[in-house]
Amino acid sequence: MDVVYTGEHLFVGNLGYFFVSLSFGAAIFAFIAYLIATITHEASWKKLGRIGFFAHLTGVVGILVVLGCLISHHYYEYFYVWDHSSNSLPAAYMLACFWEGQEGSFLLWTFWHVVLGSILVWKAKDWESPVMAVIVLAQVMLSAMLLGLDLWGDEMKELGMNPFRLLRTEMEAPIFNQANYLTKLTDGTGLNPLLQNYWNVIHPPVLFLGFALTIVPFAYIMAGLFTKNNTGWVKAVMPWTAVTVGVLGLGILMGGAWAYEALSFGGFWAWDPVENAVLVPWLVAAAGLHTLVIFKNTGKALLSAMLMLAAAFILILYSTFLTRSGILGDTSVHSFTDLGLSGQLLLFLLMFVVLFAIALLVGYKHIPRPKTEDALTSRELWMLVGSIVLIVSAFQVIFSTSIPVLNKVIGFFVSNFNMAPPTNPVAHYNRFQIPFAILVALLTAGGQYFKYRKSPDKVWKKLLTGFLISLPIAVIFILGAQVYDALLLVLLIASVFTIVGNVQMLLPYFKSGKWRFGGASIAHIGIGLIFIGALISNGKRQVVSRNNAGIDFGENYTDEEKVVNVMLPKGKPIPMGGYLITYLTDSFVEPNHYYKVEYKKLDAETGKTVDRFFLYPKAQISEQMGLASDPSILRNFGWDLYTHVTSVPTGEEKGEWEDAENYTVSIGDTLKYRDMEFIVRMINLSPPIPEAYKEVKDSLYATTLEMSFFKDGKEYNISPYFIISGSKLFRPAAYNDDLGLRAFFVNINRDTKDFEIALALKNDPSPDYIIMKAMVFPMINLLWLGCILLFIGSIMAAYRRVLELKSKP
Repeated sequence: MDVVYTGEHLFVGNLGYFFVSLSFGAAIFAFIAYLIATITHEASWKKLGRIGFFAHLTGVVGILVVLGCLISHHYYEYFYVWDHSSNSLPAAYMLACFWEGQEGSFLLWTFWHVVLGSILVWKAKDWESPVMAVIVLAQVMLSAMLLGLDLWGDEMKELGMNPFRLLRTEMEAPIFNQANYLTKLTDGTGLNPLLQNYWNVIHPPVLFLGFALTIVPFAYIMAGLFTKNNTGWVKAVMPWTAVTVGVLGLGILMGGAWAYEALSFGGFWAWDPVENAVLVPWLVAAAGLHTLVIFKNTGKALLSAMLMLAAAFILILYSTFLTRSGILGDTSVHSFTDLGLSGQLLLFLLMFVVLFAIALLVGYKHIPRPKTEDALTSRELWMLVGSIVLIVSAFQVIFSTSIPVLNKVIGFFVSNFNMAPPTNPVAHYNRFQIPFAILVALLTAGGQYFKYRKSPDKVWKKLLTGFLISLPIAVIFILGAQVYDALLLVLLIASVFTIVGNVQMLLPYFKSGKWRFGGASIAHIGIGLIFIGALISNGKRQVVSRNNAGIDFGENYTDEEKVVNVMLPKGKPIPMGGYLITYLTDSFVEPNHYYKVEYKKLDAETGKTVDRFFLYPKAQISEQMGLASDPSILRNFGWDLYTHVTSVPTGEEKGEWEDAENYTVSIGDTLKYRDMEFIVRMINLSPPIPEAYKEVKDSLYATTLEMSFFKDGKEYNISPYFIISGSKLFRPAAYNDDLGLRAFFVNINRDTKDFEIALALKNDPSPDYIIMKAMVFPMINLLWLGCILLFIGSIMAAYRRVLELKSKP
């Protein structure tokens, strides 16, 4: 007999799934209409395409509204809500529940596509039909990720994952045999503690906007190839491409800031495969932007620009496959497990690869390719070389990241093929990427001095002057940061040259009031600052904490970690890295534990305190994640002090109460216990019987010892019981919550009329110690400043291209 469940909010979920179906069906309709409009050039089909697209938009917005309603109202009968939220989750992190799961992140991507599509319907004009046909085709694939249709009679091979599926259909548990199971299912599993950070509220939306933006240049290129108009789209795409590079770069850098503040590996970039998978499309898009600028100014390199910008979008699809198919599960801590979507993701990727290949075959002969040679002193030559360097850099990263894929593909044809991924990713990638960074820095600096087509001979003098100005500035950094490694030294000099060269180019723009032309120079200055900040902060970071006592922290710590972590007993100052550090106490603000750590810097001669501050590293302790720690950071202009807790006592190491202390007392005695005094006032031979003993059938004889405790000028009373019932003896403890004290009888000596009592205080719930790690990151703020300038410069460049688009027919 089927169970008739009570308390479920099924209408809301069914409404959500209606919007899922609407978004999918409307996307298909819009694609067909826009495709026919592209072929026939009939306005009626374009109008139908718009109707279909806005119906699709309604579906996407409806999904977001309904899912937000389910999460905010804690409807735990829905699997997605139960799996990603909880009652204790702070309201600020409720938004993060949307995109923690795969379904939510696909929904976020879909949402940004409809936002961009709405702009294109308004602004694309004659390009609307072919461009929107490409975008809504992508929406068909993304909407299918949310369908959750069982088309093959196999639950493991569903078409998409429905975000509105019920928990009881996803799990088998005895609780679901009860019609009122929701009265017992009162909380969800909660958001991953590592994601409970403000960066995770803003980083994914920005990153997915960057993902979505890559489709716009791709769609214009596809439209140009199929309509054989391979140059008319360039002006329209220029601002879109600049915004793509800026926003996607900002999303990546926000991810670095999140890693720096939340992941506790002591850095902003770990060359994790998921990080790499997002970096590569950005590198290729940046290369495409520069080649597109070459074409705009010289009429050259259009094919290169088209290939690079198309590759940026296709690499976004490939990155999505890598991170969401489960194939990186053994090599990345960030990747998703496979929810059965790997086949759809692969189809999504291959479909657009094939479509672009067909479009390229159709339109290839119509792509202009000038035959003229580039002069050695032409800007376009060095810009193209720089773009090629970015492409080669991206290839190295994606090749190493794709080793698990290569093992799968090649292993299908060659038995026992197994290429090992790098055992030390940081060393592996740095070995290749530092030389690429040097080339990029030199080309970014030197390329600014050249003119398009051919530069006057004095360009070499200007270039040499800029380099000579850079040298003394670089020497200051070298000596201050003590950079003596040859490769890093060259990178530092090249990065300073990048800044100096672009400042030289920027100043005339500001002097003449043409500041909007300085976007590229500002972005390049940002690149130079990022290189310097990353080089010094990561290469010269200093571990402050040192395990000088040689304590073995156990098997959960590597030999290296045992050296750089320190145990801080509560209340005991420990000298460390020029500071006197004391773990004072902890506090709990659900769901986080905060550990208060005092830092004191003492004068070497007088011993007086010259600086004092507190840091509050926090952690969540859960059965699923164990200790999930967030660092506390003291930010200074020239350096950051980074502190995070790596271990605390489990709570099983001490009981609720301290060991009891026994006292032999008589009536009228005054004694001292810890920081309190107490008086034994009287023996009460007829106290009220405690509730727990009123049902005892045998006769009862009860006695209490009346005592008064004094602390901080206040009096507190406590009266332990001594109960005899037949041949049984009971000695229930008495408690005083204000003092955290319990007292109980041990014995009564009838001959001496003395009483033996035991007293115990409640254990301090805060841990007796913490194990923590502290590091100093010098010049880290140069990196963050560089990130800001890179984004500002990209947006300025986009703004300039928008103005050009408006001013020229």
